[in-house]
Amino acid sequence: MVLERERLHEMVAELSTRPGHEKVRALVYGLLVDGLGASSLDVDFERPVPEVRGRMDALLGQTVFEFKRDLRRERNDAEEELARYLTDRERQTGLRFVGIATDGADFAPYELRRGKLVRLPGFTTREHGSELLAWLDAAVSIQGDLVPTAELVRRARAGERSVRAGSWAARVLLGGSWTAPRRAVAASTVGGPAQSRVWQERR
Repeated sequence: MVLERERLHEMVAELSTRPGHEKVRALVYGLLVDGLGASSLDVDFERPVPEVRGRMDALLGQTVFEFKRDLRRERNDAEEELARYLTDRERQTGLRFVGIATDGADFAPYELRRGKLVRLPGFTTREHGSELLAWLDAAVSIQGDLVPTAELVRRARAGERSVRAGSWAARVLLGGSWTAPRRAVAASTVGGPAQSRVWQERR
């Protein structure tokens, strides 16, 4: 399914209002599947994590999502939960994972460094709503880490959407907040063949 620009704008506008846990989950699911071409079968909701006595709100590849009603009040809870889930996933799989906490208005990515949860440059929907899909495309980790080589950093600076800086390595090296690649917001429709091809290349 191709996500038309008008529908994308409606979804982003609703997310910016902090519409609540279940609505945020449904809208983010739509962006991942219809906007970025992820397979619905790959999006795992409410996955139990018995080792830490909890359930991940959503898991896609190597990205754990934690949905909240209002991150301004629930950020500590989100960080505590992501720290447990990322630690468990990395211990169980030997792979690096990214965590994203969101209430729709704010998207806060995290990763573990030396056993501690570290917050990475995030995204504010109200300020940069038109770039949300591009941000998710860069943020969601569905493959193993890429070593942040000079070539990777060069490509990240050039705004190549095919660059996966697993766990945001290149973004962190570049520093600063998110800036969407120009090509990511230029098309009249999103989720079409080009984006689906990029997604498949990353799997």
